[in-house]
Amino acid sequence: MFESGNYENSAANIFDAFREKTKYGTSAQLKEILKVNALICMLIEDPEQRRKESINALFHESSMPFKNEADIQQLITLFDAYERFDIQEFNKIYFKVNFKPESKKYL
Repeated sequence: MFESGNYENSAANIFDAFREKTKYGTSAQLKEILKVNALICMLIEDPEQRRKESINALFHESSMPFKNEADIQQLITLFDAYERFDIQEFNKIYFKVNFKPESKKYL
């Protein structure tokens, strides 16, 4: 699934899993997949690719039900800090909140 340097494909695969889970997955499962997808998207070098709705679930309509939840808001803020190269804000958010995916069982 994860190919070194081919993060776009990895993010797209995770995003496909997210869309598939929206049909029958739990809220907790979907949020875990969102976390993994967002963190993989941060590895993509091209900023335009990073925000494409076809690979980044944070910017897709299927993630709208989660946009107002505190942990997803923090994830969006973390992603924005990364995009702005604001390392202080990124570290503050990253170490304040545990973004480590809880379990691999959802993937």
